Amino acid sequence: MFIDIPSELEAALIDCSPPPWERDGSFLAQSTMKRYRTELTAIPRFEETATILRHALNGEGGGYAVLRLGNLAKALGTDDGRFLRLVTAFAAEVAVPFSPFPRWPLWKDIGVKVDKDPGKSSGIGYNAFHMDLVNAQRAIELGLRDRVHFVPFLPRAELWRRLPSFDAFVFTTKGLEAFGLVLIEAQAHGLPVFYSNLPGVREILGSAGVPCTPGDPRSLAVALDDRGRDVHRREALTKAALHNARRYDITATGRRLRELTLRVTS
Repeated sequence: MFIDIPSELEAALIDCSPPPWERDGSFLAQSTMKRYRTELTAIPRFEETATILRHALNGEGGGYAVLRLGNLAKALGTDDGRFLRLVTAFAAEVAVPFSPFPRWPLWKDIGVKVDKDPGKSSGIGYNAFHMDLVNAQRAIELGLRDRVHFVPFLPRAELWRRLPSFDAFVFTTKGLEAFGLVLIEAQAHGLPVFYSNLPGVREILGSAGVPCTPGDPRSLAVALDDRGRDVHRREALTKAALHNARRYDITATGRRLRELTLRVTS
């Protein structure tokens, strides 16, 4: 479930300055949690938003929620201690931990690896938030802050609505892919696809996409520059993409499954 912060609450949070935290081991001290709660509950619409978050985390069919904090991060900057304290205050108030520890732990520093047993040291909402911050921080370090736009997970209908406005679809996975439905979705919208040349992906796309060496940014850059300069090859790639996507139309797939079932059972 994706949750937006009401604009009234967002404006108040930008002006808010939670006190520095005190720790009890690796956890927030109870006194800090009480101070954070006192400050936040006095802000208009905080309790309303907290209730929505708690329901998403604890309600029937719940257990996962993404709180959109992009405007706060943009206004305060991710290196501003206030931003981290505000997020920690939200987490301390509403988060449900993965592991049975009694209280919410402090956030890890931006830049640490999240693939090292993240479930043992984090709560629901932590991993996605942390990875987004790491990605954003990396873009800043590379001087790409104004050229890289991070988009949260989109419902399929919204993704399909946006795909036609893109120039290309780049699939840079370095691991094995069983099928990769998103590749066919992109091709069905006429997008040229540049993909890591891996088993599974290669069988699905073949010459209907542009293969690149997995994990080699130069290989990808050369392929993108080459197609970017050649409008005719780009148009040919778009036609090939549409043709390949038709191979996986639900009617064609259903027909092949029926034929296979009949062969196996005959």
